[in-house]
Amino acid sequence: MKKLLPILGFILSFNAQAGLRATGDLGVVIEREDGAALIINTTEHKQLARIDQLGDLSHASVVFSRDQRYAYISGATAV
Repeated sequence: MKKLLPILGFILSFNAQAGLRATGDLGVVIEREDGAALIINTTEHKQLARIDQLGDLSHASVVFSRDQRYAYISGATAV
C-alpha cells in the first residue's frame, strides 16, 4: 500500500499536466529487473513518463480501470 500512494499521485499529476487524451494509443511497460514502469505513446513511438523505485516487479501485472483512464500496477512478492 505504501508504494501505491506515490504511483497514484504520479498518475494524477501526470494526467493533470498532459490534459485529457484518448488512451487507445497509450501503453504501460513494466521493467521488472529495474523496478520501474514506463508510460508510452504507441502511435508516436515515444516515452511519456517513467516511474522509478517500485520495488520487486518480477510478478507484476497491469489492470486498467473500467473507463480506461487509470492503470494500476500490482505485484506479489515472495517471502
